[in-house]
This record gives sequence, structure tokens and C-alpha cells, in this order.
Amino acid sequence: MVIATGRALLDPYVSLTHAGLKDGMSYADLGAGALGHFIFPAVKLVGENGTVFAVDIMKSALEAIRSRAREAGITHLNMVWGDIERPGGVKITPGSLQVVSLVNMGHQLKKGSEPLREARRLLVSGGTLLVVDWKPSAQKMFVAKEDIVDPLWFEAEATKVGFKTIDRFDAGEHHWGRVLQRGA
Repeated sequence: MVIATGRALLDPYVSLTHAGLKDGMSYADLGAGALGHFIFPAVKLVGENGTVFAVDIMKSALEAIRSRAREAGITHLNMVWGDIERPGGVKITPGSLQVVSLVNMGHQLKKGSEPLREARRLLVSGGTLLVVDWKPSAQKMFVAKEDIVDPLWFEAEATKVGFKTIDRFDAGEHHWGRVLQRGA
């Protein structure tokens, strides 16, 4: 069963495909949100042999995802109540994930590099970090100016934490995307 989360503004399949997510892989969306916009497409892409983690600090968001997953009969989806702004704040085995995403989390990234450090801690060496965030064109329509992150600033911050940019792409009319690789 396909669960629609709306793809007109941001198509998660485009971004997840850029990140190389496929059957049998392990994936976590840090800051999954109540819609699970990237979660349900990821479940489909990794298949029954893969593992997907929805991570959020809001228990209500995780419960909303859990409810939708239950309705759809999805069993290989894990809910993790976690804080990406705290070292070790996400209770997933370190070095166990092949792909991690941070989607529309620029407001968190501006507070400090801890979300990037937490993503790095969870990824296997050589693992992939997918970051998708708002373009300046989204200002006023969808997001406040102070929550918009410049992609070049983001890349510089990610490099400091041990990531290397391997792909830059247009994730939609109002979103930029980056695929980064975790160093050793």
C-alpha cells in the first residue's frame, strides 16, 4: 500500500534516489515530523529486507507515523524518540545506518553542528547523509527568512564535521539538496 504524503512541493523519491537508498538498506530520517514525508517512501524503497527509523523529539509526531504505518500494515518501521541536538541523543546503534536524512531542519543546523555530528555518529564509514532544505524562494510563502540555510554555508559546516559533498541537486522548486559521504 502506498501512503500519500503529497509530492507536489517536495518529492521524497527524487531525493532518496539521489542518496542511493535501495532494497535492503538501513535508513533514518532525523526529524521525521508527523507526516513522515520521507519515511513512507523510504519504507517502500528499502523493502522488507531493509530497516527504517523515524526519529523525532515530538512523541505526537511518532505516534502519528505509527498510526499510519499500522493502518498500512507496515511492520519494518521503527519509531525512535530522540534529540538530535544532544550528543548520543538518538538511541540507534552507532555506525549502523547506510543513509541518514535531515529534511527542512535548517533551523536546527543554525543552532550548532550537533545534528550533523549525530548523523555522522549513526552512519557507517562511507555512509550517506541526505540534506534537503528550503531555497530563498520559499521565504514568506513557506518558511521564515531566519530559518533558511545557505547551501554553501551548510557544506562548509558539514565539512568541519567530517562529511564530503558528493552530489548537489535541485530537490524541487523551493528546495535544494545535498548528498554527503561520511569520512572514516
